[in-house]
Amino acid sequence: MLRTIIIGLFLLSSTLWAENKETFPNLIIPYHSEQSLKPYKKYIQNQKVGGILLLGKYTEEKARKTCLKFHKWAEETQRPPLIIAIDQEGGRVNRIHSKNVHYPSAQIMKKRGFKAIYQQGYQTGKQLKSLGITMVLAPVLDVRTHSKDTVIGDRSYGNTPQDVSRHGLALFFGLQKSGVIAVAKHFPGHGAVETDSHSALPIDRQTKKSLYNIHRYPFQQFIQHSGPAIMVSHVLYTSIDPHLPATLSPLILKKMLRKDMQFKGLIITDDIAMKALDKYKNISQRIHLAQLAGADYIITSELPKSF
Repeated sequence: MLRTIIIGLFLLSSTLWAENKETFPNLIIPYHSEQSLKPYKKYIQNQKVGGILLLGKYTEEKARKTCLKFHKWAEETQRPPLIIAIDQEGGRVNRIHSKNVHYPSAQIMKKRGFKAIYQQGYQTGKQLKSLGITMVLAPVLDVRTHSKDTVIGDRSYGNTPQDVSRHGLALFFGLQKSGVIAVAKHFPGHGAVETDSHSALPIDRQTKKSLYNIHRYPFQQFIQHSGPAIMVSHVLYTSIDPHLPATLSPLILKKMLRKDMQFKGLIITDDIAMKALDKYKNISQRIHLAQLAGADYIITSELPKSF
């Protein structure tokens, strides 16, 4: 049911895109907690965006008031429902700061066991839903096999695909029970590289066999358990596509994820304004290439010039 609803939202947005090229209904743009809300009313009501990603730090009250305004502006116009997304993994990646719902990193939660992780997912999702947030960018399904990696680090559930799958699914099941959309990340795996895609393009030179058997495995399990959405990484996987990073690669999105793995949910990019994609200077070009590759929603912290 959840998958049917979110795919329906995308189809509605795609129709709007086809009718009006001046709108970008498949973009998810950031709102930082310190920004003015004023321009966002225009973005939402002119149907320029499909969703908002909350960045910065929020109390529960601030998040609730912010989301209430966003939803109110969306409801005042005849537009598809607005996605409001957030990074709320636990540990160092938390946007909502609350004494009532607060969890440590995946590395620590793993020691507490599956039931504790399930409860984390359920309580976190229930909190987010009560604030008006509809999508959470979690669980992290990266298998951490690079000893010098600090980008993923304690955000990962471990260095074996089985560990990451079992614990990641526990979090997903809790989030699913709460009613928020869970987005597994960073497909097809960010745990075998040292470079941070925020600052440069990571290059993964492992064999196809290793990528498939280790790093892709948790995502395959997520798909088999009806996971609704997957975020794609800005990593160049030389054994699959030596020319294009995953975000922009039809070989990875259309062939591997859609055809080979039979994924029917939403494909969402990581922020395409990251320096990993600096080879493509124009944000509109990056958006176009990501769409051609097969991305459904595109996160960007840099707006196209036509905005």
